[in-house]
Amino acid sequence: MSKGQWRYVCALALVCTGGTPGAHGAEVQYVQASRASLRAQANAGASVLGYLTTNTELRSLSRAGDWCEVEVQPAQQRGFVSCALLSEQKLTLDAIDTKLKDSALSAKEQLNWTARAFWVAPSLATRSH
Repeated sequence: MSKGQWRYVCALALVCTGGTPGAHGAEVQYVQASRASLRAQANAGASVLGYLTTNTELRSLSRAGDWCEVEVQPAQQRGFVSCALLSEQKLTLDAIDTKLKDSALSAKEQLNWTARAFWVAPSLATRSH
């Protein structure tokens, strides 16, 4: 399906569901990685257009399997990012601290979430909990 045909199908879906373009297909997302590659195409081997850091605001335009077509705000550069690296919520220290209180986390998951705190607030100063 061509890009034009895809947009037509999406527009029809919005009309049929009573939706609005702002509510579907252009939702705000935030990067949940320390550094995510913005790629020219929806695959890991595609050329890298740039790198995005934690909490970079994006508009999610469409999804193709595991890849999301996004527009970086406010630069309006388009590309593809792994959908697994995106969330509708910003990554915050409070959210990380809540996750770290989960006793079911493995040691590896605890380390992963602790590292995320450094992405959000890169400081060697001790934080109080």
